[in-house]
Amino acid sequence: MTNVLLLIMDATRADHLSCYGYARPTSPTLDQLAESGVLYEQCISPSSWTLPTMASIYTGLHVSQHGTSLLHQFLDTHHTTLAEVMQRAGYRTAMFGTGGWVSRTFGFDRGFDCFQTEVRGYDFMRRWFSTTTRVEKGIRYLEQRLTADTQGKMTKRLSRNARRWMNEQRDAPWFATIHFADPHWPYYRHRGFTPIRPGCVTPWVFGLDAHQITTGEITNRDEYLDTLTDYYDGEIAFLDNAIGTLLDQLADDGLLHDTLIIITADHGEHLGEHNLTGHGNSMYEPLVHVPLIMHHPEYAAGGQRVRSLVQTTELFTTLLDLVGRSPDDVPNDLRGRPLWPSHVAEHPLPFTISEDPAPNVRRLARVAPDFDATALSHPLRAIRTEHEKFIWRGDGAHAYYDLAHDPHETTNRITDQPEQAARLHTMLDTWLETITTVGIDILEQHLDEDLIAQLKSLGYL
Repeated sequence: MTNVLLLIMDATRADHLSCYGYARPTSPTLDQLAESGVLYEQCISPSSWTLPTMASIYTGLHVSQHGTSLLHQFLDTHHTTLAEVMQRAGYRTAMFGTGGWVSRTFGFDRGFDCFQTEVRGYDFMRRWFSTTTRVEKGIRYLEQRLTADTQGKMTKRLSRNARRWMNEQRDAPWFATIHFADPHWPYYRHRGFTPIRPGCVTPWVFGLDAHQITTGEITNRDEYLDTLTDYYDGEIAFLDNAIGTLLDQLADDGLLHDTLIIITADHGEHLGEHNLTGHGNSMYEPLVHVPLIMHHPEYAAGGQRVRSLVQTTELFTTLLDLVGRSPDDVPNDLRGRPLWPSHVAEHPLPFTISEDPAPNVRRLARVAPDFDATALSHPLRAIRTEHEKFIWRGDGAHAYYDLAHDPHETTNRITDQPEQAARLHTMLDTWLETITTVGIDILEQHLDEDLIAQLKSLGYL
């Protein structure tokens, strides 16, 4: 049976990877993997931040179907998870991550034999620092400076723990997920990876409050965004190198000869587009267009590029097919396909859906209480075809974009192209009628101090 290694890059937009056409060589490892595997050019995330997107990846369901969001902060037990599917198919299952939203607190541990999401090593610092995640990333930077450690301690621990676990599973097939924290904000300067503009004096950490772009508090906007982009690109290059090291080690261990490698992201990142930074609060391409690369000598090979639409929700149906199961074998109302290139070509997806019933403006309200964030707090849905997109907003301020002629979504054409907008709006309404939506009952989990500190340091609270 084929092993499965699922690597999640947090907050990674597709258009900042060199294999997706980015001018900077940010992703040589992924470029090489794509050259012998399969790259999906138009992979769309089901939402714009971690909690709902990971719930969708782990269930194969859209947000309206599973209901996990800021309002309902738990992956309900009546949804079968991907780990449970793999477990029932005879696989050993493991998840390695840095906590945050993907933790036991929010119900993501079901089906995993091994679930390690608490990255330890600096627990003593919690006595003095509330933003422990930022401190860990900062110390990782110092270690890199002092020891020339090009991988960094937090990411290195994840990789080391996962590698050790995989080597222990020689008598059974395994399904392992690693959810890396990079390149999630705050961004840090990594020697040899972060591009530095000539004459630009930059700090060793770019942990300034990026929300100040949205609130208009930053006067040197262009210079700030240039530095923000440099640091973000450095984070991607840093993680790409770490992934390359891990894959080389696994190859040396003899673990990759029959392993399906899947590399994707939970969502993307804004870098000033539409006056936004970070993620959440929009359905624009920088947040929902994510990378997807699969590699296997038989199932996903040949350096193919799939140009038609896919969604990360379809990873669930892909692995169902891999283990010889069908959508009828699970209670989830699955709408996806196996993502093998020939199957995608034979069964094209007419549109994708992205949603957020409750965009998170809590931190923005906390750090900028005088800023009116109402316009960013309305429920959002987007329906996207290969060439156009309609964004529905709860306040009625909908938008239509002609992606074929305006790929950066600079001009809302809903006024001068009302028929096209109405057609997509109808398609969205029709899709909603065909699925079983869940009623949102408010459920806010009780968070311990460590988790609150971590979510604050990541910009969520």
